[in-house]
Amino acid sequence: GRFNEPIGPQPEQIRLLAYTAIGAGYRGLGYWSDRFLADSHMGRDRLLALALLNQEFRMIEPLLAAAEKPPQWVETSHPFVQAAIIATEKAIVVLPIWMGPGSQYVPPQGYVARLIIKVPMVPENYVAWEVSPGRFRSYPAKPVLGGRELVLENFSLTAAVVFTGDLGPTGLVVRFQEMQRQMRKDAAQWTHDQAQEELVKVARIHEELKQLGKTLKDGDALLETARQWLEKSRKHRLDGEYTEAY
Repeated sequence: GRFNEPIGPQPEQIRLLAYTAIGAGYRGLGYWSDRFLADSHMGRDRLLALALLNQEFRMIEPLLAAAEKPPQWVETSHPFVQAAIIATEKAIVVLPIWMGPGSQYVPPQGYVARLIIKVPMVPENYVAWEVSPGRFRSYPAKPVLGGRELVLENFSLTAAVVFTGDLGPTGLVVRFQEMQRQMRKDAAQWTHDQAQEELVKVARIHEELKQLGKTLKDGDALLETARQWLEKSRKHRLDGEYTEAY
């Protein structure tokens, strides 16, 4: 049959589970493709979440497969965020993941304006790069006792950072740049569409709560802000500004 009410798991829960599995050392993930990814079961946002995750993991796949030791977990500046450290011959992968309580029920925003991570045993010539299909950029990381201190701005749920000194014409950084250029158009579209699907679900529940006399404070204003950001994303995408749209 069909579902007339939003059901879980939410896209954010799939993201947290996938990153936690990779951070725990799993070398492969499988997703069951069935009706729960279809529109009839209100699953389009889950389908889009899987598409985005596949892009993200494809970028760092060679590093995950080449891990020399089991992942090491470190704490961060936020008590609900932990980071998996995966070391390879040419790079160190850092996967900060939101581990806050209750995420299996309703995933929170999981937002941290400024997240600080101390990454152990980073060579001096390594540079930190944020790796994603929608955006690729370097991050400053200062030397501290026992490693390097990385500061991430506007962290939300998960991220992927790669420390590497492989800057040659056939090196990791060039590969990341080429993949990001290939993926960014789809990534911007899929991220927008996933947010749109989730906004429809949230707005519906919000209206039901209002009818029950359980209006959420600032709920209407937050929904309007979300609609404005979606429209900005759409305009950026139409102008070919895919990184900004993402």
